[in-house]
Amino acid sequence: MPTCPHCNGEGGGEAFINRGLDIGTHTFEWVRCLTCQGDGVVSDERAKLIAEGKAWRDARVARMESLLEASRRLGMGPAELSTLELGRAPPLAYEDIRKRMGR
Repeated sequence: MPTCPHCNGEGGGEAFINRGLDIGTHTFEWVRCLTCQGDGVVSDERAKLIAEGKAWRDARVARMESLLEASRRLGMGPAELSTLELGRAPPLAYEDIRKRMGR
């Protein structure tokens, strides 16, 4: 299985955790990778979706189109499009977006 491209096979990484208004409560903690769920590897299918999402993002950025503009054009929310571009959405979501893009 391919190594997770988001955590480089480590299963997670350090993240800043904002625990509210008191700066003294903020911490840096190890968090599980959202892409591989902490396994450090992804399936071949997920690796293909990650590559496809990256290609979509690269094309959007080359067009100088913001995430918000692209999501409006495609009739979805920016968080949903971001999830697709990161390769974290369910496989059926990719089929839907391909239809919206005319591919």
